[in-house]
Amino acid sequence: MSLPVPDLALRAEDRAPSASLEASTPSRPAGKWPSRLRWTLGCLGLFVGTRFLLGSAYRVPSPSMVPTLAVGDLVFAESFTVGGPIPGVPWSRPRLRALRPADVVLFRVPYDVATIYIKRVVGLPGDTIGMRNGVLLRNGRRDPALSRDSLFVDRASDPADFVWHEPFRIATGADDSARAALPTARDWGPLVVPAAHVFVLGDNRGASRDSRHLGFIPDSLILSRAMVVYWRNGRPILHHPL
Repeated sequence: MSLPVPDLALRAEDRAPSASLEASTPSRPAGKWPSRLRWTLGCLGLFVGTRFLLGSAYRVPSPSMVPTLAVGDLVFAESFTVGGPIPGVPWSRPRLRALRPADVVLFRVPYDVATIYIKRVVGLPGDTIGMRNGVLLRNGRRDPALSRDSLFVDRASDPADFVWHEPFRIATGADDSARAALPTARDWGPLVVPAAHVFVLGDNRGASRDSRHLGFIPDSLILSRAMVVYWRNGRPILHHPL
């Protein structure tokens, strides 16, 4: 009785496709970035692109903009048209829209650039800005779009906060000497806003630390323009305009 002979040719043929497939698989190109690095760079690009094209959220930390903005409000601020530095990277955006009176902006405090404030623009380059008995005057007139007179609560002022006013102040008449000698938070100026700067105030005029104390805000420190409140008191809202 003869024993069955293994079909060696068939087995060799069975192995051939595997060997052929292995031989045809291309090797990884030398120098190709690992997928993790590509993913990291993609996320970084998405983050920078979002900050560049859209803007960012900001939580209101103080009552200086009451009643427009309450403490804890979440505000969306657009940075695309405003221009200026891009947060987190050493680049800047071009300005596509000039700032206007009544714009609510986020900016870095001149003497403490790590701190960000949110205030309302009330004076542009070349404007004369002052306050008489709590009434804001822009170019000698009361502007209804900027007025928050009824919200003003008189509080004690530190004269040292107003020393910086003197080089920018212009004389206006007989009562000028008394006002220049002792300016207060509700009675100061008029001041001329220099080029490439703005003058900002909080809507809550009696409880805001703003350009009256900080000085003019350079354009280069303005980060974004507040557009809408989207979260208040623990629930979503849509509050616009500011």
